[in-house]
Amino acid sequence: MTSKLPQISTRKMSSASTSADSAEDSKKELTQLTRFNSLTENGRQSSFEEEKSSIDVFIDRSIGRGAYGQVFRALNKQNGKFLAVKVIKLSLTGPDWREKLEVLEKEIDLLRRFEHPNIVKYLGSDRNLPENCEEGEIKIYMEYMPGGSLSSILKEYGPFSESVIAKFTKQILLGLHYLHSHGVVHRDLKGGNILAASDGTVKLADFGASKHIQGLPLVSDNSELCRSIRGSLYWMAPEILRNEGYGRKVDIWSLGCVMIEMANGSHPWNNVTSYHSLCLAIAQQQTPEIPGHCSDPFKDFVSSCLRYDKKLRPNTGALLKHEFLANFT
Repeated sequence: MTSKLPQISTRKMSSASTSADSAEDSKKELTQLTRFNSLTENGRQSSFEEEKSSIDVFIDRSIGRGAYGQVFRALNKQNGKFLAVKVIKLSLTGPDWREKLEVLEKEIDLLRRFEHPNIVKYLGSDRNLPENCEEGEIKIYMEYMPGGSLSSILKEYGPFSESVIAKFTKQILLGLHYLHSHGVVHRDLKGGNILAASDGTVKLADFGASKHIQGLPLVSDNSELCRSIRGSLYWMAPEILRNEGYGRKVDIWSLGCVMIEMANGSHPWNNVTSYHSLCLAIAQQQTPEIPGHCSDPFKDFVSSCLRYDKKLRPNTGALLKHEFLANFT
């Protein structure tokens, strides 16, 4: 990681995430968000607050670690079901940590209402903030996916066939279509954030709340943070790397990168070894190499996702009708 990495400002990324790809996109997102936020109004807020309660769990074992916390498998003592728990350590010494934490908790409460077969379900959150202590933690409860991430599956079993790629790509697109229709940009789509069930279903994870987690005063391992950010760069759209305003089309670029990942069994830009080299490639408007063994429909699908002009990238609805998916699903 070079010293230039801090130019990627998570603070700016967070504020920029509300920017749409066009004025028309902005109007649509505002309308969708207003409609969705109305779920908390007109008498429904009180019934939801009645549902909200602490989840009593037995934490079993660690199943992952990232820049912003550690993830554990846990057992819900009330219903006997497994779930995933992300534990985030917080510094309680900053001036505005409480306000930022409340924003995160409200976002999780909102995301709990999301229901789709191809997104990981948020179940709620808990805070542990001891008095007169400099550190606390928040636990985020989520649906448990026993198959692990696509990146871990690829690491163990190697590249996928095009029929499997098409099956997974369609499910990823359906999940993205749902999020985008509710005004949510994933922002960090990659194989590590796409989780598998035992029946071949895949679901999108780590959407929505991550921008608020980034704003919290975290107690974290700086080397882990650097590794996580560095790892995500390979899937990031050019407008994010340039700190420009962005919207839903960043997820389309990342989807193209995920398809390359599934086809070659490793991250896109596998010939790029440093952040400086990646920035140079982006400045020259290069794109990640598409494996030569892939079919023409596959190459056309990915190429349409990897357009530098974000207005020319297709939306999720158009991609769901693409020939590559029609050939296999």
